[in-house]
Formats: sequence, structure tokens, C-alpha cells
Amino acid sequence: EKMVLFGWDVSFSMREAVGDSTRMAACRHQLQTMMEDPRIIADNDMVGLVAFGYGCSYLLDIGPNLRAKVPSLMSGALGDAGHGVVQCQNERPQRVKKWEKDPGNYTLGVSTAFFYTLDQTLRDLLEKGKGYAKNLWLIVLTDGEPADTLLFKDQALKEVGKYTAEGNNLIVITISDDVKENSEKIFSDLATMAQKGGGVGQYIAAKDVTDDAAIRKAFSNVAEALVDVSGMTQQ
Repeated sequence: EKMVLFGWDVSFSMREAVGDSTRMAACRHQLQTMMEDPRIIADNDMVGLVAFGYGCSYLLDIGPNLRAKVPSLMSGALGDAGHGVVQCQNERPQRVKKWEKDPGNYTLGVSTAFFYTLDQTLRDLLEKGKGYAKNLWLIVLTDGEPADTLLFKDQALKEVGKYTAEGNNLIVITISDDVKENSEKIFSDLATMAQKGGGVGQYIAAKDVTDDAAIRKAFSNVAEALVDVSGMTQQ
């Protein structure tokens, strides 16, 4: 059994074109295919999905019975009408000062709080995943520069250190060539930390978005890693 948490960028740039589709739609299709394949996500695996932009919010709490929840998730919160405008209650980084006291619902799509999300999701996985040693997976998809490197990177790296020291797995996928070299190096370093801890660590860059071929390839790499592990744990 494994526990898999997907971190999903819903910033407005995910609406940009990939062939005759969008980044969001192309990635969503791949995610749905993966989630619905019992060889990749087994029936007894625990799975969750976090959307992030300006802060992060769970669209699917980590839990069982994933397959029943997939269709409504894909047509609802991640559907074309909603993406970039995932409505959340008060799930913003507390250290951002320029908010009114309580904006209630707000739009996630206006930024990319990558490191804040990394920090939060790894804490959640370590807390909920006791007993899943080496079988925790965080798979994060983003299509641009993190907006919170200065604020949250150092804190997030501490959590990555704890998480990877236990042999857990971390995959970062980037879509488009909007990601700068400095960030690519950080993402690559995150993958290396997981490898050094004895887990699977991958940084996959799908730079070419003229069509969805690079995105399909990125997700097939992830699927392959998850299938290998399913095979190993079931032997």
C-alpha cells in the first residue's frame, strides 16, 4: 500500500494553450488516466489532491475509495470553468500581510505558492502516513516560477529533509519553459534529496507545449515509477 498526494498548480497560466487544448486540460486528462488505472493506483492506496496558487487547498482529502471520486473531481474543481478560480476558505499563507481581515472565499489562481505548498503537504504526509514508511509519494505539478522562494523555501527544505530521510518519494513536474534555470536547479536538488534518502526522486521538465506529447511523456514517467513500486510492494 502507498499514500500518494498530488500537488496541482491552478495558477492562471495553466489556461495557456497546449496545441488546441490548455495546459490544465492536457494535464488533467493525464491525471485522470493515472488515477483510474488500478495498476498505478491500487484499490487500497490512499490518495489526495491539493490545488495551489496563492496558498493551497485540498480538493480531495487523503483517503481511500479514490476511483469513485475521480469523475466529479475532474468535472468540478479541476473542470474548465473552474480552474484558476478554485474557491477556498481562508487557506492562505498567514504571513502575507496585505489581506483584509477575512476575505472569505478567494481565488487561488493569482500566484504560485510552491514552497508554502511543499511545506504544508509534506507535513500532512508525514503526519497521516505513519506506517507507510518509504511508501509516501508527493507528486507536484507546476507551470511557472515559484512566487514564494524568499518567504518559504528554507522552511520547505527542512521538511523535505525530514521526509526524504525516511526513504520517501518526491517527483516534481514542470510544464512549459517559463521555469528559470535557478528554479530548475532547486527542483533538481529536491529530487536528489529523495534519491539520497533511498527513495524515488525525479524532476521532469515538459518544456515543449506546442502539443501534449511532452506532458504525456512526463506523466508516463510518473506512472512507471508508481507501477514499479506497486509491483514491489505486492510481491
